[in-house]
Amino acid sequence: MIKIAVPHSDYLYKRTNRAPSLFIHTIRKAIQNSDDLELMDIGDEPEEMVANLRKKNIPDILIAIASSGVYPTTSPLLRRARTKVFLFWDDVHWFGERALKSRHRIFEAADVLLLPYHHVFQTMPQYEKYHHKSILFPWFAPMECFETASPWETRTPKIVVSGANRKDVYPLRNAVSLYAEAHKKEFEILRHPGYTNLGKKAKHNIMGSVYYSYLRNYQGAVVTSGIPPVSEVTTPYPICKFFEIPGCGCTPFVEQIPDLDELGFIPNVHYVPIQKHSYHKQLVLEASCQTIASQAQEFVLQNHSAEARCKQLLDLIREGSSND
Repeated sequence: MIKIAVPHSDYLYKRTNRAPSLFIHTIRKAIQNSDDLELMDIGDEPEEMVANLRKKNIPDILIAIASSGVYPTTSPLLRRARTKVFLFWDDVHWFGERALKSRHRIFEAADVLLLPYHHVFQTMPQYEKYHHKSILFPWFAPMECFETASPWETRTPKIVVSGANRKDVYPLRNAVSLYAEAHKKEFEILRHPGYTNLGKKAKHNIMGSVYYSYLRNYQGAVVTSGIPPVSEVTTPYPICKFFEIPGCGCTPFVEQIPDLDELGFIPNVHYVPIQKHSYHKQLVLEASCQTIASQAQEFVLQNHSAEARCKQLLDLIREGSSND
């Protein structure tokens, strides 16, 4: 049996992006239902983990989701115990030297980096010494996306534009948001709730499972890439919405970027492509959109759901353990 710990720090419950928190529940459930894996509880917060590790309650593997479990106090103990750390990290940019230093500490502690932004990461000189650890591990649609699906034809015939719209990070979403403001009969705008760190309050609570319930009320939604606010990087990358929105049964109007081919998405089959200079002509709900929504949801459920990604992760762990 391979003993696996999957800590779930309290801070993950409070994040704007709840997908990592929801993913932990999927991973824990899969391990519990497995014949060759054992879910090991070593605590969720640093103090609990340190106490258990010192008592020699040692997992073979630690799955760290958004660094939950990889702390300054736990990393030396995990390294000494030869616990292999698989780290899923959901962003690669930083704001300020302190944040960059923290990322170096976290990446140093990991044996395997599971990155949705693997290709971008490989171009960043700041992280060169970790490039050999990096594996492409795309985002996914949490299983909560697929709950109580609303038929497409009964949904509000509008296209949702949601999330932050900083022009330097989300240039196309910024442009679409401005267009949507002037065409509110066709669009529904959901502003970013803000970040809840440092004691700040969210502007609204449409996050996580509530956000997925919200999306299921609409026929379409816009999906755009992001660009890290780092001077060396100009390549757009796919974010979580690439999977959440089709997972919720919306017709995805997607910015066409190179990663889509690698991920298996087919234009006008799994999404309606939009481009920077002609998006206003392409953001239209037509008869074909219902078929695209259905095909997209099924494709994501089979290939890019949290359960599919969890299987990929656990197979990686099994393969690595058999080679040790």
